[in-house]
Amino acid sequence: MCAFDSHDSHDGAIASIGQNNGPTSGKYEISHGVPDGAYFFASMDGAGFYAPGNYDFSAVYVAGVKDKDNIFDHASYASIKQAIGQGGTYDVQRSQGVFYGAYTNASNFNVGIYMNGAGYTLHQTETIGAVYSRRNSSNANSPGQTQWWVRGWQSAQAKNFPHGRPSAPSDLIFSQQGTH
Repeated sequence: MCAFDSHDSHDGAIASIGQNNGPTSGKYEISHGVPDGAYFFASMDGAGFYAPGNYDFSAVYVAGVKDKDNIFDHASYASIKQAIGQGGTYDVQRSQGVFYGAYTNASNFNVGIYMNGAGYTLHQTETIGAVYSRRNSSNANSPGQTQWWVRGWQSAQAKNFPHGRPSAPSDLIFSQQGTH
């Protein structure tokens, strides 16, 4: 929901000031590369991705569970948007005015984790994500976006949250295999 697939170079530099995707977004400096302190993670199917150092994906699930409405047993749209929408709490690709393309997959992974915790089925997650993406993403409904939602949702369903390690240059090749 909150991300678009980024195929930026990975040189670690912040290259330009750009318009973030989506009509409700502001301007962000674009980081073309893997940020210092990034950790490397692998999903249950072995797809590699980057997230901020020692990131706790289980916390995203717990937030989804806490945001469930007692009447409908699902999180509200407002809660979803605040948690995983563009610039939301768990939109790790956007932080302090910088868009980190290397964290796009982690943000999309968070979408699936949060939605599972918030009581949504995988089909509901994909449907809500597709509508949000169509309205807000410059790369709406790309296959890579949906793949990472599914990976996150399945991870949460299995209660199997990845643990990272400091990234290494060899991780770049492995991580690109998981984004198509």
